[in-house]
Amino acid sequence: MSSHREAPDDGRADVTYRFEFTTEITNPNSFLYSTGPIDSLDGGNWNRRQFYSLTRIEDGREHRLAHKLQCPPCNVGPLSTPTYADLVRQATYTLSTGERVFAGQRADGFFVDLGATFDLGTLRPFQQLHVAGKRVFRVEGEPVNATDRMNVHSIAVQVPLARVRRRANRYGVADRASVVGVWTSASRRQVRVRGERGAADTVAGPFAQVSRLGNPLFAVPPQPSPVWVRRTTASATRRRRPH
Repeated sequence: MSSHREAPDDGRADVTYRFEFTTEITNPNSFLYSTGPIDSLDGGNWNRRQFYSLTRIEDGREHRLAHKLQCPPCNVGPLSTPTYADLVRQATYTLSTGERVFAGQRADGFFVDLGATFDLGTLRPFQQLHVAGKRVFRVEGEPVNATDRMNVHSIAVQVPLARVRRRANRYGVADRASVVGVWTSASRRQVRVRGERGAADTVAGPFAQVSRLGNPLFAVPPQPSPVWVRRTTASATRRRRPH
């Protein structure tokens, strides 16, 4: 997983933060995620742990910022993760280079009425004005937040401004130095061979991009699926070209 920053002119990343994740199984003879309450990141009840390294890439040079940082467990519930807020604090790291990082579950902060949106593009507050809805609805409706009380897997990096913006004498609203373009991409190795009888999997080949997100809700709905698939796997530079 990579987070990219660019100056708003060429679609090429000036700075990239690359997260590389690994999973470790404490007890391979158990299918359970945990066998009791998880009260700390090194607790013995937690069976499936995830770690990540963080690398900063700038001007073609790689700088490993951290290795084997730990993710908190999934927020399973009050029996498995009774002190989840404490686990989140333990898994939030401040690096010597000034960045702060976290990778784990958080409450989804997005509001979207998925049920109405995919019901022929209805917006409940205006449903009585919809081409098809006006034959069914007489008054406006109340929107429903489909992601309320839902968790989302989050990868967060807080970066000092000096590391992401251009050097300039001033940073006015209309100045180019005040604009920063940010997007993320996810990549996987091209080949994975499953291990036999509990043996570890083998991965090979270069990393291939499988996802790229900047403004996903703007990019997805207006496009046919084949076009979106091509744009998802394309680099930012290639996406600037018309299809």
